Amino acid sequence: MTKRSNICASWLRSTWSMETYRKIRASDVYDPELDIVLEASDGTFAAYCICWADLVAGVGSYEPVGTRPEWRGKGVGRETIYEGFRRLKAKGMHSARVGTAGFNAPAQALYESCGFVRVGTCRTFMKVL
Repeated sequence: MTKRSNICASWLRSTWSMETYRKIRASDVYDPELDIVLEASDGTFAAYCICWADLVAGVGSYEPVGTRPEWRGKGVGRETIYEGFRRLKAKGMHSARVGTAGFNAPAQALYESCGFVRVGTCRTFMKVL
């Protein structure tokens, strides 16, 4: 495994796994040009995101976004998001969106510092079958 393989620590309370990542990469809508990894000069993984371009709506989405704990507060998450903005704009997107859990105040602060504006609150309902 590479130094990048320990990405799970990047997402607070997430169930993200390498198996999930492999499945996403096999998806028809996955675009490797929108899979962004920021590495430190020593090759260690610092921050990561996958962007998704909706070519019909012209809206890009970020999912997932993460920064390893030891790199938080150093601007690497912000730079990763800004690189996503550049790539999404190059693909013709006019807007971008991102979501996070209500308990994840650090992610909310990051997104707002990048220029995202909160436009609503999403509630998810679930029933065990």
